[in-house]
Amino acid sequence: MWRAPGFGLGPVLFTVYTSSLGQLLRLQDMDYHFYADDSSLYLMFHPNDISITVHRLEKCITSVRQWMSHKCLKMNDSKTEVLLISSKHLARKIECPSIIIGDHQVEPSDVAKSIGVIMDKHASMEDHITSVCRSAQYHLYNIGRIRKYLTREATEQLIHAFITSKLDYCNALFCGSKT
Repeated sequence: MWRAPGFGLGPVLFTVYTSSLGQLLRLQDMDYHFYADDSSLYLMFHPNDISITVHRLEKCITSVRQWMSHKCLKMNDSKTEVLLISSKHLARKIECPSIIIGDHQVEPSDVAKSIGVIMDKHASMEDHITSVCRSAQYHLYNIGRIRKYLTREATEQLIHAFITSKLDYCNALFCGSKT
């Protein structure tokens, strides 16, 4: 069997093993995103339909739990987050109820993190930008403390590894952002 260097078989096998989950979600008219063992469901709905949407989401999650049980997998209920994204104006008019997932009652969050990106309930990216800036400042400070012991090349490598990489990560999300 040929294997590309640095390419583990584990992620491929997991993807094959869980591919029918996408089919299940499509049958329930759910938009979704999978990354490794992390999954996100997305629903767009009219504000007047919030109770119908919550019921639909709970029904879908019950189906996912059954699918996972059949595949000998387990959903981590305590890591589940619900985020209702809307404009600030609309948020004053609607209230997102809690969602029942297994034995847990999940309250809507003001922010959620997905694949390292922090999104708030108004999709403003302010929390994410603050987090990236705080991390960059922390690393710059620490690199500054040891700078006198480093060559220029070593300093550049540390800057790229700890700062530039974080600034570049998911920066396409900022296009058109008014934050």
